[in-house]
Amino acid sequence: MIAAAPDGRAGVLCVGHVSFDLLLPLPVFPSRDSKVMIDSSLETAGGPAYNAAALVASWGLPSALAAVVGADPYGDRAIADFEALGGDASLVRRDAGASTPLSVILSVAADGSRTIVTRKGPLAPLDGASVLRGLPFEPACLLADGHESGAAAAVAAAYPDIPFVLDAGSPRPGVDALVPLCSHCVVSERYAASLLGKTTLTGQGEVEAALAALGAKAVRAAAGGNGVVAVTLGARGWACSVRGGAVEHAAAYRVPVVDSTGAGDIFHGAFAWALASGMDDRPALNLAGAAAALSVGTRGGFPSIPAREAAERLRREQ
Repeated sequence: MIAAAPDGRAGVLCVGHVSFDLLLPLPVFPSRDSKVMIDSSLETAGGPAYNAAALVASWGLPSALAAVVGADPYGDRAIADFEALGGDASLVRRDAGASTPLSVILSVAADGSRTIVTRKGPLAPLDGASVLRGLPFEPACLLADGHESGAAAAVAAAYPDIPFVLDAGSPRPGVDALVPLCSHCVVSERYAASLLGKTTLTGQGEVEAALAALGAKAVRAAAGGNGVVAVTLGARGWACSVRGGAVEHAAAYRVPVVDSTGAGDIFHGAFAWALASGMDDRPALNLAGAAAALSVGTRGGFPSIPAREAAERLRREQ
């Protein structure tokens, strides 16, 4: 049985990474030993689990974030901004001996591309037992990005019957450990291509081969019943296999592109929101795609979270 938050609404627990983002919008990507002048910059909290949790909170469901930040102004700002949306940060641990991770994002307006330089502090990992003891509500959906894989695995074991959305962005041990446990495995093109020994996927055949390889690893998600394996492909849309069925391809929504930072995080957050709200897998994917599409029209990750009504309207119209 899916549990609910104390007020009767379904809630989402997001486990993973929080960073502070410094976004520098550039006219062109700089060459070596050059100087580029810009007119503005953007400073905001970010990270895959953080942005997803912020979307869930802003779309009106109970949202709890389990993560580690430093005892510094960046950590203060991340927590304050999340709580201002109504999110629950009681599971965010402050590490006095480390700095909050920092990402410098170089964003090129001409095509919406971005390059990210990240400083990750030596943060001690979350303890899964502590997370379970401190849960502010019984989660109806779990989302994890692989950065706190031990804690996410503990929650997945304690709540085996709820949807578990995995945001697999990069091939690394934390993500790989969670792939077999998740029910809804949505990976980046980079992660999917790595399963074929590649860096990108060219053509429908490679996309389908990558999804087959993903299904072999994501055994719970690929099984019959409720489950999804999917790969997001940016401007090329996404591809998925629902409940072990044939590969389905979906075109991206047609929107102006300013900056793609955080689009994947927003896709996953909207997907988790939809599943926690009782939406079926295919409409949930379509809503997630619409939310991600709207986000690329605004700079930054956290600031580009769209209104739920706008995402639902775009899903209906296209």
